[in-house]
Order: sequence, then structure tokens, then C-alpha cells
Amino acid sequence: MGAPEGLSEFLVQAGLEILPFAQKHFASLYIDFLGATPTGVPLLSIELDGRSSRGSRPDADFAANNWESAACFILSHVLKLQPPLLTTDSEMLAMIRTAMCVAPSSVPVIITGEIGSGKQALARLIHSASRRRGAFTRGAPGLFTGRDRATAR
Repeated sequence: MGAPEGLSEFLVQAGLEILPFAQKHFASLYIDFLGATPTGVPLLSIELDGRSSRGSRPDADFAANNWESAACFILSHVLKLQPPLLTTDSEMLAMIRTAMCVAPSSVPVIITGEIGSGKQALARLIHSASRRRGAFTRGAPGLFTGRDRATAR
């Protein structure tokens, strides 16, 4: 009993490589769902709906009752996103997969959506996953001049 069904597939689709336990010494991060504490590799402990063989783990780095939140936390941890991007919404999860695919490319990305829909969090994710140098710079459409707006459309 390891990672929940769906979680591994999501992380692979997001561009992360999943290694079997026997190859943990090759991993840059070991993600534990069962209460194991392997040595020699950085550990991220996830308490997921009582899956631990030792019962509840108050020392877990993250606790959730669904794999979607855990997957987003893992991805946020790997990309060093603060605060982490967390969602269980299927449309947002699909958007995260797409963002991870487009991040390494040089294609310009325009993110639109309602206020509070996660546009800035998605932009931070794309920037972090792109491995571009420099800090993420937050912008708003109102900051563009008329000429910039015409170019962006």
C-alpha cells in the first residue's frame, strides 16, 4: 500500500519522475504515506485519510483526506511554492497539468479568470516549473499601457 490511486498518475503527468522504493537512494525526495522513515534521502510525510499503519501522525508535513490535495502539496513542495497551491477541483487540476507541460517552453501564457480563481497561484507555478532565472513578478492587466494591451491581444 503506497501512494493512492490517481496521485502517482497526476504527478507523472505533471512532469515528476516516480521511482520504486528499492531505488529511493536515487530520489531527490522520498514521499511517505505509511509512516516509514528511510534514511539518506529528504522526506516529505503525508497523512492521508488514516492510511498510516501507525494511526494518526501529528508530525506529518501535510494532512488531507484526498489524493488531489496531497498531489498539489507535493508539487508545491517540489517547486518551492509559498504558499502552496492546493485544490481538489477537477478543472483546476487539469489546468495545473497543462501549466506544467507548457512551463518549460518559451510560449507566452495569458491567464484569465474570475477574481479569486487562482490566476496568480497558477502563474507562480508556471514560473517555478519553468526554471527561469529571476524572481516571479506579479502583474495586473491595469498596469499595461494601451500599446501593451494591443500587443498582448
